[in-house]
Amino acid sequence: MENSKTHTSVREVNPKVTVLILLTLICGIVGTAFAQRDSDRRREVDVRRAAKDAVVREINSRYGRGSNPKITRNDMQDADRDRRRVTGRGEYSDRRDRRTFNFACVVNRFNGRVTDMRIDSTGSIPGRPGHDDDRHPIINEKRARIVAENDAKDQLRRRWGNDSNPRMKWSRAADGPYTQYVINGEGSYRKDGRDNRFTFDCWVDKNSEKVSKMTFHY
Repeated sequence: MENSKTHTSVREVNPKVTVLILLTLICGIVGTAFAQRDSDRRREVDVRRAAKDAVVREINSRYGRGSNPKITRNDMQDADRDRRRVTGRGEYSDRRDRRTFNFACVVNRFNGRVTDMRIDSTGSIPGRPGHDDDRHPIINEKRARIVAENDAKDQLRRRWGNDSNPRMKWSRAADGPYTQYVINGEGSYRKDGRDNRFTFDCWVDKNSEKVSKMTFHY
């Protein structure tokens, strides 16, 4: 009797049902894989967009909204498990002509946060009005020092008031990365009836004559 029951139980398993179950499992696995791949693609698109938007905001902040920045190349690679490094090129307009720049930043692929951004102007575009040879920058070190000193004094006046009367004691310029001059200097300003010493570090673009970064030490 026991053998008969066992035999009957085996015969009750329908091969079509077994195949259907296997197909359902396979489709579920494949579907999950495709969904994950589509999700990864969406993340990559968001990463590129986050980087592009951040670069455009920074260029507009440096050179004004009339600079009309455009990204012409946008490459991406893994920085670590959660972040992607985005590098590329672009162009913008200054008061003389159309110029190019390189950029690099790191973007969190989950929340879109942009960090470690670096933007370097690389010169004017050949064939456009005002094009100059990048080997011969528009401004020299003396002019870069004047630009940096004036910007430092303007920032100090905005912070401490016109009565602060900021004055420069000395400054020096040196070649920085890409098309930047790095200017260091020392000066003083009036506050609460007495003189206060400060030093500063400033980055000035050789071609655009714009201050890209200013740091004070009090």
